[in-house]
Order: sequence, then C-alpha cells, then structure tokens
Amino acid sequence: MEDNLHQAPSTPSQVDTGDAAASTAASTAASTAAAASATKYLSDLFTTTIHNIYYDPIILPVSAACTLLQLISTMYFARLAPSGGPWKDTAIFSAKQVVIMIMMIAQSVLGILYWFYHRNDDDVREKGGVLISRLVLGSLLHDIPAGILSGSVDTLMHVHHAGMFLVATICSGYWSSGEPILAQFAPFFFGVIELSSIPLIVVDALHPHKQPHWHSYHLTKPWLVKLNWICRILFATSYIVLRVVYFPLVVVMQVLPYSMELLQEESHKQHALPVEIIMIMSILFVMLQLHWGRLVIRQVQKALKGDDENKENKVKKGGNKGDPPKIKAV
Repeated sequence: MEDNLHQAPSTPSQVDTGDAAASTAASTAASTAAAASATKYLSDLFTTTIHNIYYDPIILPVSAACTLLQLISTMYFARLAPSGGPWKDTAIFSAKQVVIMIMMIAQSVLGILYWFYHRNDDDVREKGGVLISRLVLGSLLHDIPAGILSGSVDTLMHVHHAGMFLVATICSGYWSSGEPILAQFAPFFFGVIELSSIPLIVVDALHPHKQPHWHSYHLTKPWLVKLNWICRILFATSYIVLRVVYFPLVVVMQVLPYSMELLQEESHKQHALPVEIIMIMSILFVMLQLHWGRLVIRQVQKALKGDDENKENKVKKGGNKGDPPKIKAV
C-alpha cells in the first residue's frame, strides 16, 4: 500500500507516447481493413465478370465465331489462295482485317439504328447499348490476341482496346449487379463512330510502313490505288466529323451531365464507382481522339500542300504524275 502511495505519476510525455502508439495502431488496423475490403471487392468483381462473360449468350459465341473465321481465313490465305499476292506472307493479318471489317459493319449498323432511330426512347437505346457492348466484348476477346499474333506493336491502340473492354463490361452491368450503367450511350461510342473504322481497315492494309507487302502489291493494281485513295479521303473526313467534333460534344453535353445526375441520386450511390470510371474514361478517350485527329489533320494538310517532299516520295514509290495525293494512316 505504501509503495503504491509513493509511486510517481505518469509524465505528459509518457501519455502522449501512449496516445500516439494507440492512434498509429488504430490507423494501421483501419488501413489493413480497407485494403482487405478493396481486395475482396476487386476479387469478387473479377470473378463475377468472368462468370458473366462465360455464361453470356452473346460474348463467347461471337468470340468463337470471330476466331473460327480467323482460322479459316488464315488457312485460305496461307494455303489455298492464288499465289502472286501478299496474302500468303501476311495471312494472319489479312484474315484479321476480314474479321474486323465484318464486325465494324455490324456495330456501325446497330449503332446507327439505336442512336438515331431510337433517340427518344432511352429504354430501347439502353437495351441496344447492352447488345452492342457484348458484341464488342466478344470481338475484343478475338481482336486483342489476334492483333498481337499478327505482329502489331501499336501500344496505344492496345491500351485503347483495354479501355474499351473495361467500359463495355460496365455498360453490360457486370459492375452493378446486372444493372447496365450508361449503356444508352454505347450505340454511339461502340457503333456510330466505328463508321470511320471501315475505310481505315483498307488504309491500314495498304499502308507503306505497316504493311509493305500489301502496299507494294497495290501499286501494281490501278483499281487498288483508286480504292486506297477513296478510303483515305473517307477515313479522314469521317474521323474528323465523328471523332474530333461529334465525340467530344456527346461526352461534354450528354455523358458527363447525365453521369453527374446519377451520382446525385440515392438509388445509384452504391454504383458510384462504375459511373466515375466511365466519366474518367470518356475524358481520356476524348483526349485520345483529339490526339489522333491532330495527326490526321496534319497528314491532310501535307497532302493538300503537294510540297516537294510529297512529290519526291511519290516518285520513289512509283507514283505517276497524275496520281491522287496520299494521306498517311495513323
């Protein structure tokens, strides 16, 4: 008892040290719990997405159909097609272009149908958006590995495709318990703007640096030279109209304001993350479209100038004096 009475009281520094240790322990525990919760959320999200893709009636069948067409076309170009053309040396790439052409036409037609003809019916637009989003997922499951196998080293395009895959899963409802998020805009972003990709498929195939075999071959065929020229003009025009002008307008005037409204609604509070991701991705996509658009406009300006460098390149490539100006693909 006497020892207890004569025990020295705790000093302020000891109390502060104890409080700091307790605070640090509490902060560490909270951080650990938050990290565990985030890990579980992402794990559940990944599992759910894989499950939905596997059992979806559209995605894997579309991917399988694209892959089968890729294999058949590759075998045809490599073994059965007549000799004397570049298709034998570029069989995988040539087959990939065939598959992409079919998918781009399908997506463009559906996009135009749902975006313009059902512009006053958001429910129909949303259903169409979910359909197109799942077509895109199926197509990308084929296109990404096929692009790598065909020798594509366009890193920015691969990143772009990864972003499209992410947005398509959100529009399909995989991040929100089956409820589509902003899918009514998918007919535009996954459909209408792909009109500019149709002529680009031809332009890419005949590009002097990307596909020198096809480029050299097309210079020996006047009809291919004309087709290439027409597709370059169509690509540049449609890209500027749809992706440089229309794309940012839809994002700024429709997607972002509507997303902000969703975030204010109590019913969508639990799905705030996918909405925010689409908002961020839409801004990044606008920047990417403007970057590519700047390159397209620059090439158009060079072609219209008809300067000495272009004339010199034309002669080196075997072009005639009356050949149309060439616009480089991006």
